[in-house]
Amino acid sequence: MRISALISLTFLLPSVAFAEDLPQGVTLLTAPTPAKFVDARIEPTALLRTSIVASSHGPVVVNGAMQDSNAIDPSQFGYRQGFVLENAQFGLHGRFAESGLHYAIQMEMVPRDKAGNRTADYVRDAYVGWNRFNFLDVKLGYQKVPFSQANLKATADMLLPYAPTFDTFTPLRQLGLTLAMQDPGQHVKLTLGAFDSTKQASEQMQDPKQLMMVGRAELNVDKFVNLGSDTRWRIAANGAYTQQYFDDNQQRLWFGADTRVRFHFLELEAEFVEVQFALAKLADGSQPVHAGLGWHVDLTGWVLADKLSVTGRFEQMDGDTDPKAIDGTSLLADTIVRQKKQWITVGVGYTLMPGARCVAAYMHRTELEGLTLDNDSGQVTCHVAF
Repeated sequence: MRISALISLTFLLPSVAFAEDLPQGVTLLTAPTPAKFVDARIEPTALLRTSIVASSHGPVVVNGAMQDSNAIDPSQFGYRQGFVLENAQFGLHGRFAESGLHYAIQMEMVPRDKAGNRTADYVRDAYVGWNRFNFLDVKLGYQKVPFSQANLKATADMLLPYAPTFDTFTPLRQLGLTLAMQDPGQHVKLTLGAFDSTKQASEQMQDPKQLMMVGRAELNVDKFVNLGSDTRWRIAANGAYTQQYFDDNQQRLWFGADTRVRFHFLELEAEFVEVQFALAKLADGSQPVHAGLGWHVDLTGWVLADKLSVTGRFEQMDGDTDPKAIDGTSLLADTIVRQKKQWITVGVGYTLMPGARCVAAYMHRTELEGLTLDNDSGQVTCHVAF
């Protein structure tokens, strides 16, 4: 009777398989065995990523008037020159024998935010988890928020030097709890999470309304439809919500959809994300909403046994959908980040060996809504990861 109930529960839970992390011979619903905690697997991890950047650096024109951009952080404009150390990550990950307990600790020596600015956020990952059975994974600690395909992709797996521009207004890493589930056939994966809404809230949160609730559902279409052995197709939808942001009374909502298709030597990735921030109510009782959106389409062709790739990206981001020109009297960095951008990127990458890859890319940047600047960029980025 107990076995029958467990089997029924397994097929009712939409979840993802984590079989690659399980010891050999472990199957679904196998009873846990006594763990030897001294018999633990510990593996070092590292990622070194560096670039050579050449950017055009012309005048900034705001609503037809020339402006001096020297007082603004150059990363907001895309101005970077010379040698750049993008990442220097070091850490450990592993698991405790057959108990299902696993962990990851990773530090970043040159931390940056999503806009490329230097920060003091040296911790990348610091969590413990449990995945004794291959249909369930629970993680507690500092980790990536399960939102957005671009956000979840590992840095070492990026085919271009940077994530899409809309990635700047999606949550990245926060302190929280995630629960990931998948059916045994890996048809559907569901990930749920509860996180601090901001890093400042990690030790000062006074109300559960300040928690950010996150959900992501993934569907492997190729598991339902026979598309051939060389075709993989995944579609996903995700959303995040916080009723009361940490430092104000805003309600914040993020939602989006993405897809990834691999057909023979072609790979397509596309994603759409929208944000809605409900601002404080006005005196007349109305509540204005600040909205933004972004999308991108990447097309990659693989040749030479998956070693050489050619990738093109077309993207657009608008952090503030209100059709208003930039305020030329106060050229604020926050205003610049929220302006409408339409960028085109082309990159050629080559995998030297597993974990070692170089990409040469050219980015044509176009700023809109009253802001014009010359900030096209060419760069070569290489990384080594294990």
